[in-house]
Amino acid sequence: RLSGLPLSSAVGCLVDLAKDQFGSRYLQEKLESATTTSVSIITNELLPHIISLSMDLFGNYVVQKLLHNCDNDQRLKIKNKIINSIYDLSKHMYGCRVVQKAFEVFCDDYKFEMINELNGNVLACCYNQNANHVIQKAIEQVKYEHVWLIVDQIKGKVSVLSNHPYACRIIQRLVCLERLSEQDSSFIREEIFASIESLIHDQYGNYVIQYLVEKGGDRARHVVMEWVRGRVVQLSQHKYSSNVIEKCMMFADDEQRNFLFTEILGCDTTHPTRPHIHPLRSISSLLRDRFGNYVVQRMFEIADDRQNKMLLTHIKPHVNILKSYPYGKYILAKMEKIKNSNS
Repeated sequence: RLSGLPLSSAVGCLVDLAKDQFGSRYLQEKLESATTTSVSIITNELLPHIISLSMDLFGNYVVQKLLHNCDNDQRLKIKNKIINSIYDLSKHMYGCRVVQKAFEVFCDDYKFEMINELNGNVLACCYNQNANHVIQKAIEQVKYEHVWLIVDQIKGKVSVLSNHPYACRIIQRLVCLERLSEQDSSFIREEIFASIESLIHDQYGNYVIQYLVEKGGDRARHVVMEWVRGRVVQLSQHKYSSNVIEKCMMFADDEQRNFLFTEILGCDTTHPTRPHIHPLRSISSLLRDRFGNYVVQRMFEIADDRQNKMLLTHIKPHVNILKSYPYGKYILAKMEKIKNSNS
């Protein structure tokens, strides 16, 4: 019923419409194709209520659409209304969406004002289920000379943040942010490296280590690889560190992948006849482990032809045992796939 209603007929009721499910959609549609005059009418009527609308279930979508479609002068008016409420909005389940949109569309000067409003509350935002998304968006959108306001407040706390379900996302964002200076990115990584043993076993910290392996660059990947060297089988049998071993397998260079395979298979994959410590014992323990079996499955996925043949050889003596384990069928299926591709 609202779709055909001209905006002129709705003037005076726009705030109530914005807070209504169907009224919100009506205003979003109007804003999508509105003339400059229409956007101005909507902005002027909603502006005194912009904070309450930003925190409203349906109103926040109207504010986001308004931010996207209004001009710079109107954005300035909205910025002036919300600037002293950035922290409160960031913690709110709906308000945080408006702040994120503002970071996307505001000019650099406005973004600096917003991030400066959060100065002193960055850590609280990192730990908050809503505000952490705002910090992530800020890291993504603001210039480097503004990002330091965030970076400066997490120094000395990287390990603790990495162990948190929300804050770990912030560390992951910063780990591979190319716009960070070498000094800033270095301290973040060094704090992670100093706590790698606890992080790699942690429910959330393991994601930070995985992110380093995948996107942290050659040096960071090398540090992680060297730390897991000699511990591959042990780490593969842990719920969280096994995920890191899988990621290492996926992003290792040839030499790194060789030592990963060597520790698990019990022999040097570049010299199959050269004995290693405890032949067959390592792969046997992983095949029967509820986490280690996923590492073996990953090995099949990333192995070259020679390594796949070695995998088949080492696993073959354990086929009957695999049949008695619920996850054994997945390894058997991968073995069958390799055999069929070679036949």
